[in-house]
Amino acid sequence: MGFMLPDAAMLKVLKLPRRHTTCAVFLFGALFFILLPGALSLTDEGDALDVQPGGAASAPAISIPGAKVMRSALRLTTPVLPLLWIAGGLSTATGRVLGEAHWVSDTMAGACLGAALVSVAAMVDKSAARVLRRLSAKP
Repeated sequence: MGFMLPDAAMLKVLKLPRRHTTCAVFLFGALFFILLPGALSLTDEGDALDVQPGGAASAPAISIPGAKVMRSALRLTTPVLPLLWIAGGLSTATGRVLGEAHWVSDTMAGACLGAALVSVAAMVDKSAARVLRRLSAKP
């Protein structure tokens, strides 16, 4: 009983890093750490989120009912989000290795690249939010 490796045809093809794992890690990370918290933190008061479409001050506000409940649920599940992120990437990488389509080291490299891309995207998101807050605060 040996360790499963890709077949001989796979050894002739250079496919580092693995796109499936990179994309899975990036998409789960962006969803859990950038998009979901950003969408639910538009405002902290009231029972509905009031969003101005396109940033226009004269446009009617869009209300999202139950936003207070969604924010509370996000705060309760925040410790679980990293585990869900790891599970999403790990399940993709495991499926690729068990399907004898990729090497373990290549899927690990793809996961590291996906995590790095999420980190860069989160830093850009925070920087952009800071700049937009400064610009909107000026008269």
